[in-house]
Amino acid sequence: MKQIVLHQWVFSPFCTKVRKMLDYKGIEYTTKNYNGFLALQTRKLSETGKLPVLEIDGQLIQDSRVIARHLDKHFPEKPLIPADLAMASKAEILQDWADESIFFYEIFFRVKYSKALFKVADLLGEGRPFYEKYLLGPAVGYQLGKAVKQQGIARYSKAMVEERFLHLMAQVDCQLQADPWLAGSDPSVADFALAGQLIEVVRTGHLNSQLQQYSHLWSWLNKMQDMPSSEVVS
Repeated sequence: MKQIVLHQWVFSPFCTKVRKMLDYKGIEYTTKNYNGFLALQTRKLSETGKLPVLEIDGQLIQDSRVIARHLDKHFPEKPLIPADLAMASKAEILQDWADESIFFYEIFFRVKYSKALFKVADLLGEGRPFYEKYLLGPAVGYQLGKAVKQQGIARYSKAMVEERFLHLMAQVDCQLQADPWLAGSDPSVADFALAGQLIEVVRTGHLNSQLQQYSHLWSWLNKMQDMPSSEVVS
């Protein structure tokens, strides 16, 4: 049996995305968290210091999209990319949209709302000495805030960003009213990419009651959250 380890941050939507892909495929894996000052060790895993990194028998695979393609190549059961070319194209486009656009809404909702940022700090310090949370929490908040400022979304008011985000979620709700999944008859990278972002929005955010009004979206998100885990807990 292959030895598979997911190197992750517990609050990362991209790590959540990879966990859900592994769960869907039924691939057994263990996780290693880099909370607190352990984050400094991620430089040993990738030049960028970014996670997730999936380790398979010692081979390190970086970036959630690269990981998805690798999983389909070496674990072809329950493909993440649809066989139909039109659906594959749609899945790839929606994956990029979730990874590169919805991601910044998720960050905005964490750094611009103090309660959410406190929750992120708690996740960041999970299992670590208490002082690491207080030292690294503000630093992470600063870095994430800098990212949304550079991207541009931080220039808008909270009300405007919330309105735009919920408008987009309404469009997704319409899509899921017509079809149970975002690109084809089965879950694909589109579903895992968007779910990775929204699971984290729900975990630390304040828009849960509004999102629940989109019944098709909320039902789909619950299906993604409730997917049986393949993580091996030692």
